[in-house]
Amino acid sequence: MHAELLTGLILTQIKSVSNSLLRLLCFCVPEAHDDMIEKLENMIDVENLRFDFIIKHVMDKIYLQWK
Repeated sequence: MHAELLTGLILTQIKSVSNSLLRLLCFCVPEAHDDMIEKLENMIDVENLRFDFIIKHVMDKIYLQWK
């Protein structure tokens, strides 16, 4: 899944910058489904990229927000 790889890359870079102003990612994924959301959550947890995040799935968009 491209969104998972891209999210991992972005969050890894943000994690290394303590004062990053980026707080929200939105992906337009026409084939988005609940399994994809679960994989994203697991990837973020396993790689310890964020601990304070919310993922929302609205229509064909996936929103990832953190503090």
